[in-house]
Amino acid sequence: IQYRAKDGTILDDLLSARRIQFRGEDCFLIVATVITSLKEAQKSLRQSEERYRTILDSIEEGYFEIDLAGNYTFVNDALCRIMGGYQKEDIIGVNNRDYTDSRTAKKAFSIFREVYETGKTANIKDYEVIKKDGSSGIREMHVSLMRDSEGNPIGFRGLSRDVTERVRAERALKESEERYRTILEDINEAYFETDLAGSVTFVNDVMWRMSGYTREELFGIKTHEYTSPESAKRVDGLFREVYRTGVPAEMMDYEVRVKDGSTQVRTMHVSLMYDPEGNPVGFRGLSRDVTQQKQAERALKESEERYRTLFEKTASPIMITDPEGRFIDWNRAALEFLECTREKLPEKNIHDFLPPEPRKDGAGKEKDSWRRDRTVEAEYLIGEKIKILELSMTPAVLNERDVVFGVGKDITERKQIEERLAYMAMHDQLTGLPNRALFGDRLEIELEKSRRNNKMLAVILCDLDRFKGVNDTLGHGVGDLLLKELGHRLKGCLRKSDTVARMGGDEFFMLLCDIKSEKDADIIADKVLEAIRRPFVLDSNEIHVTASLGVAFYPKDGNDVETIIKNADIAMYEVKGSGRDHYRHYSS
Repeated sequence: IQYRAKDGTILDDLLSARRIQFRGEDCFLIVATVITSLKEAQKSLRQSEERYRTILDSIEEGYFEIDLAGNYTFVNDALCRIMGGYQKEDIIGVNNRDYTDSRTAKKAFSIFREVYETGKTANIKDYEVIKKDGSSGIREMHVSLMRDSEGNPIGFRGLSRDVTERVRAERALKESEERYRTILEDINEAYFETDLAGSVTFVNDVMWRMSGYTREELFGIKTHEYTSPESAKRVDGLFREVYRTGVPAEMMDYEVRVKDGSTQVRTMHVSLMYDPEGNPVGFRGLSRDVTQQKQAERALKESEERYRTLFEKTASPIMITDPEGRFIDWNRAALEFLECTREKLPEKNIHDFLPPEPRKDGAGKEKDSWRRDRTVEAEYLIGEKIKILELSMTPAVLNERDVVFGVGKDITERKQIEERLAYMAMHDQLTGLPNRALFGDRLEIELEKSRRNNKMLAVILCDLDRFKGVNDTLGHGVGDLLLKELGHRLKGCLRKSDTVARMGGDEFFMLLCDIKSEKDADIIADKVLEAIRRPFVLDSNEIHVTASLGVAFYPKDGNDVETIIKNADIAMYEVKGSGRDHYRHYSS
């Protein structure tokens, strides 16, 4: 119970009572013990335990306690995470050997025993555990002995850290270094490393054997100390450039003095080395002795110059053939243009790539032009498509053999664009039919033929009746579909030699060439009207329209393009004014 003392403080008492006989009467004997200090001690103990538990649950390291038999008696949350997702109840009471393999368990037992016998703390490295999902992890543990109040050993406590990633990275690094060293000793090139001042810090076996010095003699030597003065200047410049830019660089044909006094010609490839923070710390490089290759290189110089000049310095297709068109040599751009492999091209002749009927006169005569110095737009049939090469052909003599050099530029795309632009300029974008300009050109041509051959032709102007109502009620999208379908129907009414064109809006012109009489035009006009009267089913809409046609003839109604078109237009408007859905000849 609690009560307030005379001075106002609150005291805790423990009361005990029992029945007794006192002076012949039943009484209670009550004993009061002040336990205020005990309660405060208990409260302090609880607070201390709370702080202890809070600290253990908040640290990243796993904390554990095990008894002398190796069974877990306490773990914190971090250890559960390190163990791979086990809950505390999964671990408490289980022996630590159940979470590892026999080899690791034996290693751990030996260290725990040493801790028990000596009382000293110990570290256990590379302690492998089996996680809940069956995978393995690696822990690092710090273990110490636990004792009771009398100093007797009662178990072990420890901190555990998950070092799986670090250990695996260290192992991978070690394996990588081993592979690196093995590769360096097995390669044919000399490998070296220097500090930023150029002093050698490492060489492989090839390097010291190639130079004649021992490995120890090479250490500390600056790279320019065993080169000729001219080469030393080049080497120093190369290292400075690599340091300045950070870009690896190569030096060809620099001279080196070896230990026996002779001179070697070497090539060298150098790059910058960095520390983990990205700071330059030195250079590494590969060096090759090419002394014996120089004579062979001089013998091949003429061939290399040819390839360097004609092939490697241009992205244009280059082909070398004999005058009959058999391939002698070619570059990669030529292979790409011809879409042929290096293995198959020798089996072919340049004429195998030419279309049977070239569209251009220059390309069509190409088979006969290989001996002449000229430039042509040569067409090639590659698979099923035509490609165009602007080709400059030059006869020459190479190694006492007549050849033809062909240097080209692929203009296929440019020509396709030009053709598309030309087509777009002369055709209606909606229907694909000839436009007013192209129709005028064709009418001019047919008028000239008719005049020369004393023939008749007719022009029919077709204008839809009340087309605006279609656009207003169903929308311009449906109106466009109607115009496209109308174009198809008009083409179906004409001969292949005739022309139908869209002049704009809902106006279409038809050119009828070489007709015998006006009746021929009337037959076509009737077919057109009948075709237009058939319902158009467009976008789920059934549309009924009619048209008014005006017809003008050459030579009766005009001798030039403007007059004939104007008179057909007059005849059409006369139909509009007299009820529509009919055709009429122009009459002056």
